[in-house]
Amino acid sequence: MNAKLIFRIVILISGLVGVIYASNYFSSRPFQSSLDEVFQTGSRFQWCSTTQAKFKWFNAEIAQKTKRIGRENLAKTYCSVQMESIQGIDIKKANWDKLAEGLDSEGQVVALEWDRSLQIFRAAGLPFKSSVLYKELAD
Repeated sequence: MNAKLIFRIVILISGLVGVIYASNYFSSRPFQSSLDEVFQTGSRFQWCSTTQAKFKWFNAEIAQKTKRIGRENLAKTYCSVQMESIQGIDIKKANWDKLAEGLDSEGQVVALEWDRSLQIFRAAGLPFKSSVLYKELAD
């Protein structure tokens, strides 16, 4: 056999073993526990700027509920949310609905999406769980 072919096969097999090992490690309990420490309940995620006044709901029911807050305080109230880690939820099954839009610190439009049935949110491509935000919006 050609030495180059054997070398390529060894590299491919090593890469496959590495991917399998990494996959098992990232789904292991110790790694999930370390994620829980990083994303403790009480950790806050600011998905849009609280100083920007441009904030818009796409869900009419929620817009009606939050009318009492006042348009100028919506960003201050809903752009910085308490978040938790996502465990036991298959994000691939999520059906994302656009919930709100706000501006980030650079003035770019950022969308907040949610899957009401899974009780998870996504902002700027980052999925997260927020029991507090869900309770405020869904009840």
